Amino acid sequence: MSLRFFRFRGTRIPLTDFENANAPCFSVVALGCPKNLVDAERMLGRLEGEGFRFSPRVEGADFVVVNTCGFIQAAREESRRVIEEMLALKRSGTLGGVVVAGCLAERDRERLLEMYPEVDQILGVFARDDIVHIARRVMRGLEEQRSLFRPAPARALEDSHRLRVTPRHLAYLKISEGCDRLCTFCAIPLIRGKHVSKPIEQVVAEARELAADGVRELILVAQDLTYYGLDLEGRPMLAELLPQLAEIDGIDWIRLMYLYPMYIDDALIDVL
Repeated sequence: MSLRFFRFRGTRIPLTDFENANAPCFSVVALGCPKNLVDAERMLGRLEGEGFRFSPRVEGADFVVVNTCGFIQAAREESRRVIEEMLALKRSGTLGGVVVAGCLAERDRERLLEMYPEVDQILGVFARDDIVHIARRVMRGLEEQRSLFRPAPARALEDSHRLRVTPRHLAYLKISEGCDRLCTFCAIPLIRGKHVSKPIEQVVAEARELAADGVRELILVAQDLTYYGLDLEGRPMLAELLPQLAEIDGIDWIRLMYLYPMYIDDALIDVL
């Protein structure tokens, strides 16, 4: 299996050569933040693993997955514009089905089907691993039960077996999901649920998988990295996680995104 690269909406995405050119063909439009991008990569990986063929072009695909952002007004407007673009292609006959996933789907839910009745399926953020089931429904033309949502999990979802859309040397690594803070200006707890951290061993395993795939630079992401571990052990654990990631063969750089100062302590400063 060989990899080629192409650019799609400004993102560098690997294109896999499949022996079976008759396999169902799909495309993806990934919007939003790096955390949402990890979700898109997970869906890509699951579809590829079940024999679906990835296409660099939306035109001609059997279906497209639009992984939306629903955080701020400008992002919601962009997501709606992209949905409308995909539906226009569907009406023209150059695209098969349209699947809407991601944060806007989780936030608006059935309202999206009322707004866009031509959308084939809607998939919530916690149902992302059901993408193969959803894709098969689209391929069969099933019109009932056009939305699938799952409750926020008690443990963070795994992000292994992704088909990465970043350059080969770089990958985002999500170490927790959700947020416990109920800031009036922020919709993240509404969309992503309460904060749940991945156990250290799970994060390390995912990092090793990425390193084996050629990654040299890890960019850690979460709603708040310094909050990591509070739900597991009742204390911040980022300072315990980082040294274990630094010991992984092949990883030369570790970068941190989304840090709030409240839980930056001497132990973390010493590690950094």
